[in-house]
Amino acid sequence: MRFLLISSYDLGRQPQAAAELAGLLSTRGHTLAIIDLSLTSHIQAQLVSACHHFKLDPAATDDPWLSLLQGCDGIVVFVSMLTSATLARQLLENFNEIVGLRSRIAFTGLYASSLNDLLENCDFGETYVHNGRQSNDLIGWLEGSEQPTLGDANTKEGSYRPKRDLLPRLELYKTITIGSQTKITGSLDTTVGCRHRCRHCPIPSIFDGRIQVHSLESIMDDIDNLVSAGAKHLSFGDPDFLNAPVHARKVIAELHRRHPTVTFDATVKVEHIIRHQDLWSEMADAGCLYVTSAIESFSPHVLRILDKGHTPSDPQRAANILDRHGIGLHPTFVPFTPWTTEQDIFDILTFLIQNDLTSVVEPVQLGIRLLIPPNSLLLEVPEVTAVLQGFDATRHTYHWFNEDARLDRLANLIGEITSRGAERGAAYSDTIDEVIEAAEDVLERKFVRPPVQVRTALSVVSSEPWFCCSEPTDNQRGALVGLRPRSLGASRSA
Repeated sequence: MRFLLISSYDLGRQPQAAAELAGLLSTRGHTLAIIDLSLTSHIQAQLVSACHHFKLDPAATDDPWLSLLQGCDGIVVFVSMLTSATLARQLLENFNEIVGLRSRIAFTGLYASSLNDLLENCDFGETYVHNGRQSNDLIGWLEGSEQPTLGDANTKEGSYRPKRDLLPRLELYKTITIGSQTKITGSLDTTVGCRHRCRHCPIPSIFDGRIQVHSLESIMDDIDNLVSAGAKHLSFGDPDFLNAPVHARKVIAELHRRHPTVTFDATVKVEHIIRHQDLWSEMADAGCLYVTSAIESFSPHVLRILDKGHTPSDPQRAANILDRHGIGLHPTFVPFTPWTTEQDIFDILTFLIQNDLTSVVEPVQLGIRLLIPPNSLLLEVPEVTAVLQGFDATRHTYHWFNEDARLDRLANLIGEITSRGAERGAAYSDTIDEVIEAAEDVLERKFVRPPVQVRTALSVVSSEPWFCCSEPTDNQRGALVGLRPRSLGASRSA
């Protein structure tokens, strides 16, 4: 059977989930093609390549999309985060006319259910909404099996075999820059799920504190393929790389043994940075350049509601631990919540300045508003439900407002500032300076810059200024405006 896999956005990296599903389906004898819509200037080349995978003539119709959709047996659309879900919604509204020609279309990922209302109003054929936890359910449905007997396709030894040869070239995706040096970056996951239950994260509602570990052999095979494709740096995309610390140690040891010049980064909870202090020396020796960690807020009240597992003072302790080993900290934040105060905003800015992070922290982090989707664990907290004011189906989140209306205005203003900065390619530090000025103006309070602590870690900047908890910027939405199948092939060039 022929299956077309469509990814709308995956944090600037190669579509990981699509590659993994393609690997599983290919072992069962199916033919696959992957289209990554985030590479808007390379759509045409991908369409032609996909047609060739299906042994179709891309010129057989007026539009290569028609050739693909008429020549495949099913479609899978990946919606692993809110940004991808929002963009997929925007895209599928344009696809209604043409996708309806197909009888089988599946939506998979953490935010797949957010498209339910759209499906009710679309003239699609048979559809399936899959939460992204068990691949066997999705594969069974695609193959038409009412009772799949595949076992657990996610935990089967050796099942992690991403089929990256179907993906666009690695150099088209995010890179990192260190001074004047730019490194092609490969991304991969070593586990699935997360052991933690942070209430604002979409993962716990699906995995409920469980993880699945990929075999070391399959991880190293994937790493070898990424390095062969040109990767000089690897980004481990696990929700927490130290969910399984023994496993993580084996991965980095083998990585360094096979590819001693390849560097890497990982995402680790603040509490794990502190708890596993004994690991950071070997992490640094193996090539760890920086760690992304979800600080979110310095408000003890907000941290308690989010159930983050760290205190307001822990992020500074974590930053100091990493810095002793020459490893940078790239924090992420959720600055705007119903309980945010003006002091909370200034605390975040103080932390950034004090730790010399304004050149590496993506400014978009400073404008993120708390998202509360229907399956959020936050809905179990009375303090949260008390502030909700209706549901926005398009954004897939409940409405809330801060009692201090200035903070809602500031969130919107920062979103505009960071969007403009990204569009013109401004230095992060310059955009953050604009954010500080906006905060001073809206909150009518002068920001007192703290003294800067000189850090030993290298300044590493990622080319993708985004994160999983963010909504799409106007720039990202604009890339899909008018993206209609019949005109796409002719209007986009490789």
